[in-house]
Amino acid sequence: MRCFSFFGDRFLWKTKTLPKLKENSIKTPDLLILDGQQRLTSLQRLLKGEIPVYFNVEDESFVIYSSKLKNVPSWVSVKSVLENPITVWNRIIENLKIDKTSPLQEAYMNRIQNLSQIKDYSFPVLTLHTDDFEEVTESFIRLNSKGTRLKFAELAMARLAFNWPGALNDEFKIALTEYENINFDFSPSFLMRCFVVIGTDQSSFKTLDTLWNERKSNLPSIWEKTKKSIDTTINFLKNNVGIGSSNFIPSTNALVPIVYYVNKLNSKLDDDSINGILFWYLAATGLGRFTGGAEAQIDNDIKAINSEAPIQNLVKNLRRSVASFEFTPEMIAGEYRTNKFMPLLFSLCRKKEAKDWFNGINLSAGNHGSENQIELHHIFPKAVLKDTEIETELIDDLANIAFLSSKANKEISKTLPNQYLKKIENDRLKKQFIPIYEELWEITRFKDFLQERRKLIIKELNLYFAEIGKSFIEN
Repeated sequence: MRCFSFFGDRFLWKTKTLPKLKENSIKTPDLLILDGQQRLTSLQRLLKGEIPVYFNVEDESFVIYSSKLKNVPSWVSVKSVLENPITVWNRIIENLKIDKTSPLQEAYMNRIQNLSQIKDYSFPVLTLHTDDFEEVTESFIRLNSKGTRLKFAELAMARLAFNWPGALNDEFKIALTEYENINFDFSPSFLMRCFVVIGTDQSSFKTLDTLWNERKSNLPSIWEKTKKSIDTTINFLKNNVGIGSSNFIPSTNALVPIVYYVNKLNSKLDDDSINGILFWYLAATGLGRFTGGAEAQIDNDIKAINSEAPIQNLVKNLRRSVASFEFTPEMIAGEYRTNKFMPLLFSLCRKKEAKDWFNGINLSAGNHGSENQIELHHIFPKAVLKDTEIETELIDDLANIAFLSSKANKEISKTLPNQYLKKIENDRLKKQFIPIYEELWEITRFKDFLQERRKLIIKELNLYFAEIGKSFIEN
């Protein structure tokens, strides 16, 4: 038998003390797969014929079965070869009408035999015999350091699973589903980051020894605090920022300091704390504080939160990277998909109690019914602008985007603004900062429209920041 190292090593774990498994597990396994599960699963499905792989005896190629192979005798099922190679060979000779004296008979026989022997190949297997979860985790990390690079968040979650069996399935998974059901689609790594900052007062996934050693027995209580603080943060986003969906959160890293601060206050925020966090979050988002590497910024913000003047020092952290908290029209120019001002614009519209232009219902990501869900609407229709010489980045500029219900967005479709905007109440237009000068609604004035709307947005945004940040900016 031959050993094919190109298939990679398998890393198994034999232990008497198994971590908690899924509830639908049929039986307790003898070995657990720590590394190589995907490769083993693929191989098993191949051997069982669940993956319909076919082999061509003429050119020794492999493909997934399709109907075009049905009447081509040179293609044979790998499953059939593994079950009875002689029968397959005889069928090939008959169907291809190969003469007994032809050298192809022996060539095809050798190819079929070689293929049938894959079920006899041996592969290297490393089996770890221990009941020490820490040893298993460290071995797993060392093994993967030379292979596929795992994210530190994934390694931290692996450590958590070993130290607190059931944490990921019973706590994290349930929480993620709960948040997704209310339009907040968070990642497991975000939950883990929040868990780490509350458990260790720092954000790095690399230095968690104290969490696994000194505070190991406190892991459930740390999670309880984390979950409670994330819940409060979501309520803050919905009720104070006006954001009811993770679609309007450009970086969840900006939420981590808020979660930490909420935990420090035991989820009891007074008006000053709410106003301070509101100003800090909107400023941090608009200024792109967390667009790059996040750990250093989060750690600086944690230090600020642990000081005697948390909000003032959080704002000082922002001051170090910006000359002013005053925004300019040029700052919000750019495509809406990557524009960090998108959540600020939506928050501003919510503050102005903006309504859908047609049904009059207040804008909210939590509106019930598919027709009432908020969609991003191109004020000047994208389909129409594409037929002009206007650049794509301007077509998708943030200043060409409004928030409407799904039904309204579909009804407008390709209608030009000089036709449909005049049918809408001026007050509803103003609350989404739409210039009410009808001459700007002409397609020939599209660029002028963008410039004017940017000015209106920035004017209101600066007034809003001056209002909520007055005591923090002046100090």
